[in-house]
Amino acid sequence: LDEPGGVPLRQIELGNKRSNTWLTVFENIIYRTDFAGDNYFYNGYILGYFDKHSCPNYLMEENFDKMQASLKKGALTLYTGTIEGFLKENMALKAANKPHATFTVASLLDHMDWMPHEWINSEISILMKNMDPEKGRIFWRSFADDVHSPILQHLNPVEIDQYPKVEGGYAGQFDYMSTDRVGMYFSSWIAHIKDANCTIEPRSISWSDSATTFDTSFLTTLKTGYKIVSFPVKQALGFVSTKKETANGHGKNIEAFYQDQAAVYDSFRENFLHARGPMLTCLPTKVEGNMTWIDVGGGTARNLEFIPVDVLKAKFKKIYVVDISPSLLDVARSRVEKVGLSDIVECVCCDFTDSESVRKHLPKKGSVDIVTFSYSLSMIPNKKGALESAMSLLKDGGDGYLGIADFFEKCGREHLLQYPIQLLKWLEAKAHKYYFRCDGVHLLTDEVINEGVGSDAVKEFDERFRGSVPLLPILRPIQGFTFYTKGLKR
Repeated sequence: LDEPGGVPLRQIELGNKRSNTWLTVFENIIYRTDFAGDNYFYNGYILGYFDKHSCPNYLMEENFDKMQASLKKGALTLYTGTIEGFLKENMALKAANKPHATFTVASLLDHMDWMPHEWINSEISILMKNMDPEKGRIFWRSFADDVHSPILQHLNPVEIDQYPKVEGGYAGQFDYMSTDRVGMYFSSWIAHIKDANCTIEPRSISWSDSATTFDTSFLTTLKTGYKIVSFPVKQALGFVSTKKETANGHGKNIEAFYQDQAAVYDSFRENFLHARGPMLTCLPTKVEGNMTWIDVGGGTARNLEFIPVDVLKAKFKKIYVVDISPSLLDVARSRVEKVGLSDIVECVCCDFTDSESVRKHLPKKGSVDIVTFSYSLSMIPNKKGALESAMSLLKDGGDGYLGIADFFEKCGREHLLQYPIQLLKWLEAKAHKYYFRCDGVHLLTDEVINEGVGSDAVKEFDERFRGSVPLLPILRPIQGFTFYTKGLKR
């Protein structure tokens, strides 16, 4: 079921927003390719062999002499293993001042369609370190209509069909077909290393040696789950009080909710907040560095751990962890101090929806590179105010980047469903909405986000999926992450 017809499910899902995807693929293969004479991909599959009229160029008789000459020069190296393994070995040779390769072309075909964002980042980050910074270029094709990962968007790629057609091919150094030969791919892309908007840096799971520093045992999960479920009842009965001073009524409620969970806050949520890791993996790190990042509702500063300490030091001049809970920020300060980031990370207790508090504690308007909400926007009563504050702080001209990871009311594909499935999904969404509302979590809608970000915002990326909830295996709410830029599409 995960690979119907040998195609990974993740790749198939890239076409979910289209209608009649498979009919289009069938028409492409049958009517828009030379199926019998030139389409050696299917010819080989169906017949089990190539013939001299339908085969790759390197198997054609007129190219034998060229191939043999290149082989004698040692131009071909066969490697069995992963591309990352090969590239790491190449980097080790470079570090030891031994003969190594500097690549000008990387042809990745469609395998990144299969990969989660974390894997794409890992591969591209090490690939770029092995590429020629001036001549290097990366090619890939995709089942998606557009660039299917923010990490690849950061490379500033150009769709190949956008090259102006001229006699004999395309203008410039390249000569590509205007349509995919296989007929199953909806876009093809090329990125020049020198044109990339950002560097692609490694990511981490945590700043500790192992992610097991978080106690995700069943007993701890059960205890924390009990505190979360029982809180509304205790609060209604008047058994809850805050131990620390807070900014306002909402701050008092948040502090009361989290003060007894602060020590195990991260442990419970490791297997709960499924969109957080992908969003933080996809954050841009600009080539010039010197960036400013505000993490709204950043709590314990766990979000920062998805980026290695050395990358944070190299790319950011200032990071603000903003929260309305003093107890969570105490954990954040301790975490930051342990790794020596206190000089660039500031923990700020304030209400992000209060313009005067924002003006007093945070940078001036239009000076911030990144603002993130990681499962915090759904808990902020004044969502419009929070998003307006974020947009006002961000740099203009496409240089300001807003990231939101959270729970959503809809997946965005409901219109493609048929009755009665559409009705069942509607009833499920209402049940999810009521369940989360009991804990002060209000599922996000596109309407709420669009109202808050305003007309200056340009949506760069959006991904929705279902994720499990600890102790409640039947509950699989819609989660996801989305990115906006301010003023201009990147």
